[in-house]
Amino acid sequence: MATPIQYCGIEYPSLKRLFESKAAKGITYAAVIARLSSGWELERALTEQLSKNTQRKYVVEGRRYSSLKTLSQAAGISYQAAVKRMHRGWTDEEILNGRRSANAEKRPKEKKPRGMPVQVNGVTYENLRHAYDSLQPSVSFNAVRARLRYQWSVEEALEATRKIDGRKANHRVKRLTLNGATFSAKEAAERFNIPYSTVLDRLSRGATAEQVIGVAPIAPGDLISQAEAYRGRKARIKKTYIVDGATYKSIPELANAYGLSPQLVYNRMRDNGWSAKRAVTEPISEPVTVNGTTYRSAMNAWDAIGQTTFTTFTARRTNGYPLEVCLGLEPLPSLERYELHGKTYGSIAEVALAYDLTAAQLRSRLQRMSLEEAVDYSPSNGRYSEAVFNENPALAQSIGRLYFVRISLPSGTLHKVGITQREVSQRFHGFMYQTVAEYQGALFLLYQIEQKVLAEFRDYHYRADDDFEGKTETFLLMDDEEMEMLRFVALLASNQGYSDSHT
Repeated sequence: MATPIQYCGIEYPSLKRLFESKAAKGITYAAVIARLSSGWELERALTEQLSKNTQRKYVVEGRRYSSLKTLSQAAGISYQAAVKRMHRGWTDEEILNGRRSANAEKRPKEKKPRGMPVQVNGVTYENLRHAYDSLQPSVSFNAVRARLRYQWSVEEALEATRKIDGRKANHRVKRLTLNGATFSAKEAAERFNIPYSTVLDRLSRGATAEQVIGVAPIAPGDLISQAEAYRGRKARIKKTYIVDGATYKSIPELANAYGLSPQLVYNRMRDNGWSAKRAVTEPISEPVTVNGTTYRSAMNAWDAIGQTTFTTFTARRTNGYPLEVCLGLEPLPSLERYELHGKTYGSIAEVALAYDLTAAQLRSRLQRMSLEEAVDYSPSNGRYSEAVFNENPALAQSIGRLYFVRISLPSGTLHKVGITQREVSQRFHGFMYQTVAEYQGALFLLYQIEQKVLAEFRDYHYRADDDFEGKTETFLLMDDEEMEMLRFVALLASNQGYSDSHT
């Protein structure tokens, strides 16, 4: 039921009726809601006209930044983090430099700091955060905490001591000797113009140095089979989950048995530390109804039918837009004009025409991008396969990247393994993610590693509903399963002579 509202001594049955009666021309109802949510006075929200220049400028200590993205780059933070700071009402200076707690000056000096004391190379710090702020490693504080979870020492995590990568140890490098000269597998491949994978395979199967480089024939029976050569890998012990006497081989199987989203169950168990039974029996509250269908919560509705990214969804919710607008099912109110790269356009259709796009394409991108990002976005629709590489040897030998990333979603963490010819940051532009591992090398060899990973961990496959490519190459993993996949990827990569370029 609508709440009556007083304005200029007159009572209106709802804010909507007040808007229809008193709002100045050109101001939309959604704009009034957003202004009130941001703390505007009612009269100002109803009457103040939109600025003709819709592109906000950011100024800190006399220096001007043309966009929030430019400001985020200067601050050394992600664009999503800058958006969150802006939505929380931070000033331009606070977005750039961070915000100090309002109670920092009032906090008694004798109050014990949070966290346990940390000792790094003989120096004791109040807590891990104090050590991080003092030593200023090149990674984020969350990355430091993740390193500690992966059993790094405190010195290694804070980069006070260099971490030795055991995967690069010389005893793991395959070598061969010809006429008194010793070559690594990679050197032999380059010297004798033989595919690197062929050299590794022949060495692993017992070929002589001459057979490896092709100057001596390989007769039937000279080499052991690939099954024998690679049989030594220790089989993984798969976990099971028992609820009310029933055993489930995986969390997706458990979730499906109770009619729940696998992501929700993963989130409850991994992030909240719930037992398997509680994860599937705990009820979900705050139902919402959209287009006649009732969902357990607004987040559940977004997960099921949302067309926006999580960042866009939460930003619109914060600004007070109706749920349908937050979900992307209804459009945002149109602006009177759009400023882009120094030019003014009267509509989205005009912007789309200027950048050789359709209006539908541009509106779709605006669900998860700024206007500047939407017109510059260059999607990659390529798909790799054995046939593609056989038809295009140059592509097979081109430099690519194999990535293993975590993608943050409202219902938990999604993992993805894939290959790309772009930077990983470009591949996941517009998404909140963390890189677990990254390898650079010949695209075809990385493709082979990717396929082995997908086959080995097929039980954890999960088809994501989120709007990014390669949906079938995603996984839902607990922390120990993530570590197992990381070890498996690292083993395959080290066999090809690749080291993790992310660590």
